[in-house]
Amino acid sequence: MELFYLKLDEHIESLSDKFRSKFVITQAIYNDIILVLKDGWGEAQLKLWARKHFKLVTIGELQVVYGIKSNNPVITYEQLYTTIKECHERVGHHDRDKTWKAVVFCTRIQSENYNFL
Repeated sequence: MELFYLKLDEHIESLSDKFRSKFVITQAIYNDIILVLKDGWGEAQLKLWARKHFKLVTIGELQVVYGIKSNNPVITYEQLYTTIKECHERVGHHDRDKTWKAVVFCTRIQSENYNFL
């Protein structure tokens, strides 16, 4: 896990400043996005960015942030390794493409399962 985040951080640092801060969504930013979409909280630039790229889906009593273009739940930086690892194991340690399809599928299933809470 440490190696994964080390490599991910190296990649993020290699990006230009414009893309670096929004390449991944941290839990803090995720929480801010929820506040923007739910309560209109935040600075104008954050509001514009959040409303342009995300939507809030209420599943039971849980608020889940979805990407507008992908229509998939957002996986935070802190959840990334665990999500990929679980999905990779679910597909029987197959290749990258099968794992990635499973990540997309698993995040949809996880968000749909919140209906039962």
